[in-house]
Amino acid sequence: MSRTKTISLGDVLKDPLAFFAAAKSKGSQQVDDEDGSFTLIYQKKNGKPDAREFLARGARRD
Repeated sequence: MSRTKTISLGDVLKDPLAFFAAAKSKGSQQVDDEDGSFTLIYQKKNGKPDAREFLARGARRD
C-alpha cells in the first residue's frame, strides 16, 4: 500500500498535471494550506476497493 505524500500548494500550481500523474503512479497526494488539507486519490474505474476501505465497510449481506 502506498502512503500519502504531502506537497505544497505552490508546487501543485507550478505543474498541476504532475500532481495528477503522481497520484496515479505513486499513490495519494496531500496538499496542505493554512486552513486544512486536500487529498487526491486515483482509483481505476471498476477497480477493486482498497483493502482498508473493504475492512472498514465489512462484508455485504445480500
